[in-house]
Amino acid sequence: MQGIPVRGQGSTHSALETRPATKARLVDYIEAMEMKSKEDMKIGIASCYYFHNYGSMLQAYATQKAIELLGHEAVTIQCSSPIDYMTQSKTRYYLHKVLDKDIVKNKVRLYKSKSNLRKYPEIQEKIKIRHQYFDCFSKTKFNLTSTNTNRSDLTKVSAEFEAVVVGSDQLWNPRNVEHDYYTLTFVPNNVKKIAYATSFGTVVIPKRQVGEYQNFLNRFQAISVRERSGLQVLQNLNVKVPGEVVLDPTLLLTSKDWMEIQTTEPVCNGDYILCYFLGVNQSHREFARQLKEKTGYKIVALQHLDEFVEEDVSFADEALYEVGPAEFVNLIRNAKFVCTDSFHGSCFSILNHKKFFTFNRFDNSDKLSTNTRIDSLLSLVGLEKRRLNAREGVPANFNDEIDYMSVDELLAAERERSLRYLVDALEK
Repeated sequence: MQGIPVRGQGSTHSALETRPATKARLVDYIEAMEMKSKEDMKIGIASCYYFHNYGSMLQAYATQKAIELLGHEAVTIQCSSPIDYMTQSKTRYYLHKVLDKDIVKNKVRLYKSKSNLRKYPEIQEKIKIRHQYFDCFSKTKFNLTSTNTNRSDLTKVSAEFEAVVVGSDQLWNPRNVEHDYYTLTFVPNNVKKIAYATSFGTVVIPKRQVGEYQNFLNRFQAISVRERSGLQVLQNLNVKVPGEVVLDPTLLLTSKDWMEIQTTEPVCNGDYILCYFLGVNQSHREFARQLKEKTGYKIVALQHLDEFVEEDVSFADEALYEVGPAEFVNLIRNAKFVCTDSFHGSCFSILNHKKFFTFNRFDNSDKLSTNTRIDSLLSLVGLEKRRLNAREGVPANFNDEIDYMSVDELLAAERERSLRYLVDALEK
């Protein structure tokens, strides 16, 4: 393996967008809209920048970048793992997990997955290489605080900020809230607490956690969520602070902004269908095979991400592992088609004007389901029809062009509204 590249400034490519506001880089857009903040502030960010997941790391980067472009010093709080700062009894925490049938079922499946992976040492080595690419990105793209070994450290470092922003991703999922990190309860009372596009990842809060949610949410000065369903959760919890739906941070940056972290040249040569599946649904793979037959394009896949999927060993024409967040964006930008069950896979497909198909990763009845965020995204930009049932096969109109002029107009309006929300939240 060659040395892992540190992706620097990429040269600008021809803009995909038609509207001037979306052609510009975000900094030009902000200046044109006169949204730059009145005074520089030091802003802390609590995000899952450390997690080796493309969407998690890229939304954390986008949050930091957007705050910087608004004229502030953005510092991401260094976190080893949220569970290290947990205030509740770990015994009680693990007991809840043991008693939750959905969690136990998921853990058993993951255990079997790891056991199966041991039969493929060559794939294990390739996965290690992918982790090195993630580490490279997190070390070079984030402005981090000093190491925090306990909650006292977290309180001290957050006292240096004028505001702490938590977001985005599913940081207020009931399982994450139990860690008591993304709740910002360690942040002093005199420091602003702002949620930007934070997701609950569910529409139902367990009864035993309702009080905990109410307590930490009512300490926030501003709360924005990523999905409309999040507003209903806030209402059901009787939270005093009004909520607002805003764009995921990755959508605050334009496709031109995202060129700053990637190379102009394609990571993968030739015409290809990019498959980015986090789930194990084999009908999604079959859909991709049918699409390959209709187009003649090869299948390029990012495999064994959340878990090892043995059926994927012989699935793709090219399975790529030397892929960090920067290479991920590049792969989507240069794909002919994208097939995904991922929210952020859909986001970057939209930003790069791809012909894409999004599938449900979970059954809607599944307590671990995160389908609502994809519902909100596609509805927002009028692309509900890009969500398909893979079992119905490739539709006859699969190669039709998408009206990205309309999508860009909707996205530009939401981008402006979301940025104004963030500016107001920081300054009030």
